[in-house]
Amino acid sequence: MSVLLETSVGDITVDLFVNDAPKCCENFLKLCKTKYYNFSPVFDVQPNFSFQSGDPIGPDSKGSDGGSSIWGLPSGTSKQATRPDRMVFKPEISRKRKHGERGTVSMATTVSKLNPDERFAGSQFLITLGDNIEDLDGKAAIFGEVVEGFD
Repeated sequence: MSVLLETSVGDITVDLFVNDAPKCCENFLKLCKTKYYNFSPVFDVQPNFSFQSGDPIGPDSKGSDGGSSIWGLPSGTSKQATRPDRMVFKPEISRKRKHGERGTVSMATTVSKLNPDERFAGSQFLITLGDNIEDLDGKAAIFGEVVEGFD
């Protein structure tokens, strides 16, 4: 299954790993379908490493909650979570998939405050801009790869 992301610098086609990361893919697809990502800024661009997006108003914007998973039921008008208790979910972090190639698409995660071995994701995602980005392995949940648009 593929998704077309329309950005201000061109279109990117992403193939999703629905078998390896079904919950991450469901979240991403439903957020795309509800237009949650429309006009989301690209931020934290690090050449030869990655860029991040998916916080609909930008992480440094006043009132930003960092973005919500689809299970937080983002409001269609404000994009703020109406179910803050469900803003995040436990993503599938695969031991077999690695950030080995440019164009790897992952959910950005944060460490649980209660258990440092547990990670949670919301709406933010990142795309690698270089090969062999081992720093992200085990931290960001891989759910796809860019197949077109990195020209």
